[in-house]
Amino acid sequence: MEIEDNITVDEWKTFIANTINIDKSRINYNNYEPSSLCISFTITESDNDNIQDLYNLIDEKYHIISLTYPFLYCFE
Repeated sequence: MEIEDNITVDEWKTFIANTINIDKSRINYNNYEPSSLCISFTITESDNDNIQDLYNLIDEKYHIISLTYPFLYCFE
């Protein structure tokens, strides 16, 4: 499945997972809204970390993430 031309969901999930140091299977892609350039997703909970801390980490590393994947991120 592609988010946009030449950007697969799997590649995006791998990049995000590596950036915040979690297994990519925990990232649940929901959808992409082209008009707002927003990717909607969730992260599956784990006993090893705090979900809110992971979302905050994505916010903190947005400047790095957006260089490769310049989208807005909507956490659900």
